[in-house]
Amino acid sequence: MYEKERDALKELKNISHFPQMIQCGSGMKYHFIVMNIQLCDVKKMLSLMKEKKFSITTATKVFKECVEALWVMHEKGLLHRDVKPANILISMDGKRVLLADFSHSTKYLPGERESFASRFVGTPIYASLNVHYYYEATPRDDLISLFYSAVDMLGLLPWVNCNNKMEIVWQKQHQLNFLRALSFNYQRIYFYLSNLAQHKCPRYDYLISQLDAVIERHSSSTVNFSYDWQKQDVAIEECGKEILKKMKKH
Repeated sequence: MYEKERDALKELKNISHFPQMIQCGSGMKYHFIVMNIQLCDVKKMLSLMKEKKFSITTATKVFKECVEALWVMHEKGLLHRDVKPANILISMDGKRVLLADFSHSTKYLPGERESFASRFVGTPIYASLNVHYYYEATPRDDLISLFYSAVDMLGLLPWVNCNNKMEIVWQKQHQLNFLRALSFNYQRIYFYLSNLAQHKCPRYDYLISQLDAVIERHSSSTVNFSYDWQKQDVAIEECGKEILKKMKKH
C-alpha cells in the first residue's frame, strides 16, 4: 500500500486537485509519507454540520471538483478504486477539496473485452454494482463511487448505515426510490454511468455540464461561491482543534 500511495502522489505532483507529497522514505520496520496538512475529510465535516448533510450547492460543487480530479487521474492511466467521503479532503483555507488516499489505486489500460477481478477492492457502501459483481474496475466505477458519495453528502443514500455486503448489493439493485429526490441532472448522471460499457471512456465534460447546471440553478452567485463549512465557523474551529490534538500527540 505504501508503494501505491507513493507512486500515485509522484504521478500527481503539482496538480491542485490532490494533496502534495513533501517527503517519503522507508526502513526495515516502517514506511512514511509526509504531506501538506489539510483541514479534515468530508466525512468528518458532514458530522459537524447541524443537519449532518450538505446543501445541494456544496455537495454538487464537491462532486464537480472530484470529477475533475478523476479526469486527471484517468488520463494518467490511474484508477482510485476507493472514492468515498472519507477520502475527500478539505484544504486548510476551506476553499478547495482534494481527492486523497491512493492505497488501493492501480494502473489502468483500456481493453476491448470484459475483464474480471480476482477479489473485491473498495468500500461496499460506495462501490459500483460492477465491482460487487467482480468486474475489473474501470474509470466508470470511480465515477459511480463518486456519485454515491455525493448522494451521501445530500443525506439521501439509503444503505449508508448498512454493514451487510449482500444487503447493500440488493438495495443498490432494487431500492432506487432515492433517485426521485434528486434533481434531473443527477438522474441523468446516474443512468449515463450505469449504462456505460466497462472500457468506454466517460464523457467527463458532460458530467461537469450537468453539475454546473445544478450549481447555477441553486446558487445566487457562482463567482463568490462559499461551501457550507465556510458559513459555519464552528465546523472549521472543531477541525482546527483536532489538528492541534494530533500535532501534540506526535
